[in-house]
Amino acid sequence: WHPVNRNSFIAWDLSVDPTPLYELSAEEIAQRVFTRTDELPAGTERLPLKEVHINKAPVLAPAKTLTPDQAERWNLSGDTLRKHLGMIKNGENLTSKMHQVFSSREFAKTTDVDAQLYDAFFPAADKQAMETVHQLSDWDLADWPAPFKDPRGEEMLFRYRARNFPDTLDEKERERWEQHRTARLMSTDPAFPGLNFERFARELELAANQVMDDPVKLQWIQDLQLYAESIYPAMDW
Repeated sequence: WHPVNRNSFIAWDLSVDPTPLYELSAEEIAQRVFTRTDELPAGTERLPLKEVHINKAPVLAPAKTLTPDQAERWNLSGDTLRKHLGMIKNGENLTSKMHQVFSSREFAKTTDVDAQLYDAFFPAADKQAMETVHQLSDWDLADWPAPFKDPRGEEMLFRYRARNFPDTLDEKERERWEQHRTARLMSTDPAFPGLNFERFARELELAANQVMDDPVKLQWIQDLQLYAESIYPAMDW
């Protein structure tokens, strides 16, 4: 488990040899986990240590759900995965070192309301107000004086309107929404938990390489690429 954030645990990509976890110091591991790829020394690769956030609805499946066809398509070797798992199981305990690695980064409480949904319960009055939100029309909602007591409520309502009823936003609200989209989609922070354009592009490329012989799935990926281009933030230069 993460030494500070009790809602996440630390995972290693078993397709990669875990030897560096034993050979490198905690400081060296931290550098190769938290430094952006383009800022690492030449020839140095980032280590595939990941945080899995249990309060953000991750999709985790048992290993037995991976079929031989899927493993071949994704270029995964069961023998390799089992070998690397055995190295970790039989090697020295990494708990202390991982705690040093992840404790070296101060755990900053997120200020993004999308990630704060499970931080605390909403007051009863706010829950009632949320019910009202779904009963109002789009334009009535635009003029509705949101009565939320919890500070998360106003921003959640704004984003709900922006995502579902963008035509009801005034000029100031549209600018506010565009600034939010740009910050989210163009983030270059390696610790950013969301899916920015850089990560999305890498995942699309990986997915395309895995389904090169399937024209239907390739078309899906191309459609996703077109969608990404359609929501690319307008940049003022």
